[in-house]
Amino acid sequence: MRAFLDLICSLVPANPGGFLRQSEKILKWMTQGEKEMEWFSRGGRFWWVRLLRVTPEALVLFIWTVVLPALLIWTVSALHLLISLVRKRRTRVFISFQHERESIADLLADEMRKCGIRAEKLPFVENPDHDTLVYQVTQQILDCDIFVCVPGKFPSFVQSEILGASTAKKPTLFIFIEADAQHLPDTAMKGCPVFALEELQREGFQTLANFCSYLAADARSTARLYGAVFEHLEHWGPLPLAVFCILLGMLFLAQPKSFSLLGSHRTLLFDPANLWLFVPALILLFVPYSVFFIRRLYLRAQLRRVISGKKFSRDTFLPETLAYGLRGAELRKILYHGDIVAYHEGGTADAKSL
Repeated sequence: MRAFLDLICSLVPANPGGFLRQSEKILKWMTQGEKEMEWFSRGGRFWWVRLLRVTPEALVLFIWTVVLPALLIWTVSALHLLISLVRKRRTRVFISFQHERESIADLLADEMRKCGIRAEKLPFVENPDHDTLVYQVTQQILDCDIFVCVPGKFPSFVQSEILGASTAKKPTLFIFIEADAQHLPDTAMKGCPVFALEELQREGFQTLANFCSYLAADARSTARLYGAVFEHLEHWGPLPLAVFCILLGMLFLAQPKSFSLLGSHRTLLFDPANLWLFVPALILLFVPYSVFFIRRLYLRAQLRRVISGKKFSRDTFLPETLAYGLRGAELRKILYHGDIVAYHEGGTADAKSL
């Protein structure tokens, strides 16, 4: 038992004496009489409490089964997030709008900023200098990660901005007002996601902001990809317990006489008889999680290619969970469900005059 405490202290160099005293108190509590812990172990649900109390090897095994893979996952994710943070700290969105929709564009920009998105728009100006306007629009399009357009009822300069975003291969999103039966600008392709303003207002623009962050692959989105597993705890939650039970059975088969996890720290870390218990825990937890995360990365890159290539539709595959806090069902809910018709297909007098 003392060797086990020495091992823990060797892993916690800061104030080992104090840590040792606390550990002794914990172990004393774990080994106190049956009557004093009777309420804790009563019933089949708490069999594992009694097991960890009377079998210190099981406690060590439980810690390593969970902590070792979690530590490795945390290290890899921290390095990945650091790289993402250096490359892209915040998603930058440029909002293009027909001047009659400026109030909606202002609302959209304010709400997205509250969600951590760097949303920018050029205020409408009567009779602007032509060269200055073209230069500002061009720079905003080139600098943005996501192009969001709020078109009006009739053709406008927005069409030129959409054409510039398409040429720059920027992911383009449209926002329609369902009550207005809007039309798609003639320079836009129908393979772009179109969202309903009414649905966005109903849920506070949070899903749209998370989706923009997701498409831009910023650091926050990457962190949410790592956290996507928490949306599936009903499937992944039992895995650590299953691994622990499997290794516990292996421990009881191997422990008699020659086997112990509670030797010196050198015995624990370098004895092959001990390490063969830890390696399965690492494989059984880290490998499935890695496959889960890599698949989420692939789906994000694939969806960005689809939207940038203007090939998105209501039938495009969206997984149940894109990232933590972003579900496929939530995204489909805010999509515009009306017919998407271009100006020149609408038969209006304004469209025919072009």
